[in-house]
Amino acid sequence: MPSRPVTVGRSGKPPSPPPSVIPSYCKITIRPKPEILRQYVNTYMYVWLVNGSSFWMYPKKFNNYILSGYVWSGKGWETICFSEKLIDSIY
Repeated sequence: MPSRPVTVGRSGKPPSPPPSVIPSYCKITIRPKPEILRQYVNTYMYVWLVNGSSFWMYPKKFNNYILSGYVWSGKGWETICFSEKLIDSIY
């Protein structure tokens, strides 16, 4: 498994579903700083939220502490937008 998600494109939705493997929760990336989140724009990223939810995401933009992009529903990509304060950990 790569140490960082793979870049799949620079515009629009990702052309394919995310990786089929769900990564293990990792305490190393708890509460990632904005500089770290910006590095994940236009890549597959697995997100754990403080409420216990987790999902594959393809972020398109990180601005004013808001992360926006696409989340994998299990059937396709859907738009999403939320505060970085809701993120517990990422892969």
